Amino acid sequence: MGKKLQPTSTPALPNPADVAAIGDPGDETQRNFRYQHAYGSILLIAAATGLNPYEAIWCEHHEDLLAERSDGTYDAYQVKTRRPEIGDWTLTEEPIRHSLKRFVDLHNQFGANINRFVIVSNAEFLTVGLGVSDIKKLKTSPRTFLKVIVGYNNAGEVGGAFAEVLTAMAADFGCDVEVLFAVLKRMELVKGPNRDHFDSEVAHIHLPKLKDCKLMPAAELNAVRDELIQKVYGASSLLIEDPRQHLPHVAGQANPRLLAKRVSVSVVAACVGQSSGMVFRYQTGDVTLAIGESGTQRDILRKKFVQGGLVDQLPLMERRTLDTEARLMALAHAGPDTFDGFLKQLEGVVQAECTEAQLVAQISRVSPTAPYGPAMLVSVFQRLKAIAENTPRKVDNEPYECLVGIAGLLTEQCTVWWSDKFNLHVA
Repeated sequence: MGKKLQPTSTPALPNPADVAAIGDPGDETQRNFRYQHAYGSILLIAAATGLNPYEAIWCEHHEDLLAERSDGTYDAYQVKTRRPEIGDWTLTEEPIRHSLKRFVDLHNQFGANINRFVIVSNAEFLTVGLGVSDIKKLKTSPRTFLKVIVGYNNAGEVGGAFAEVLTAMAADFGCDVEVLFAVLKRMELVKGPNRDHFDSEVAHIHLPKLKDCKLMPAAELNAVRDELIQKVYGASSLLIEDPRQHLPHVAGQANPRLLAKRVSVSVVAACVGQSSGMVFRYQTGDVTLAIGESGTQRDILRKKFVQGGLVDQLPLMERRTLDTEARLMALAHAGPDTFDGFLKQLEGVVQAECTEAQLVAQISRVSPTAPYGPAMLVSVFQRLKAIAENTPRKVDNEPYECLVGIAGLLTEQCTVWWSDKFNLHVA
């Protein structure tokens, strides 16, 4: 008999969930895209806090990011990411040269409509002192090169090693050396957030600069950040939600495919309003609104609007006042236990906006006796619409029309005036 074979054991196969994937760049690519979208969010937040003069950013539209300035010009941004361990960027590296050539092309196409050219990166840009003996380092340092260029008025003034760099670069790009000089004079290099921590830096360094985010808990800051980055991501893709994209073009209307690339600075307030659970609540004082008495007070509203120069707006205000009172009566019936707190909040918010609008209108009038009703009414409409759209939780998601109706009810209760006070029994 032959020797009995012993069964061999099969080695356990590794679980893919326990083994790191090596050589798949997909996740790193996704992170780099998110970094770009996060930087777009930083530009929007900075604009919302007044740190830059931007009204909107355009995403993947001629540039990675094209910032629309209030003076009608644009700042062009290229966003570059790479592993920090590779070292600082130099002028000889292809991604930097590609960005410079893109900026030259933009300059040739749009000229002075591009105000600044900016490269942003998580990695630093090489900088050396002008007295360094290593000429190669001197000629490849982006920051040193730009610092020297800024000191000259034209390309002909640039001398020494930097003249060689400028001439060689223009030849490589196939452009006139003065054109390249004009671009470099308007160029900046910016060290952006850390590549591994940019999510945290957006949420906990930049967002808290917004007034409405100062006391926001970390989880809500993260939610606002994600919502904002999602807006930039959507504009960076080919996502178009405008129904006009499927309709014939109408002369004079903006192209919806182009508008889909634009993210207005106002989106910051909208994201904060949607994500924030923290709103100021009016806790003190009694509710002064007497629901169900509007019919008996109608004459007061009419007299105040006539005195305030608002006769044409009276029918609309009367209608919204009546409809709002009907809505409040229905809500009181549906939730009697919580209605007083709800009404106190609505009354507090609308009364505050009316009082502030009145003060602004009073101090802005051309003379101490000039009427200010129209200016005050426009301001109240704008304020209440902004609350309804941007911070709806502040008014428990009540619509704009209801808030205007509350202003009408407060007018009848004599807590809101649209002119200097007068004797209602005489007018």
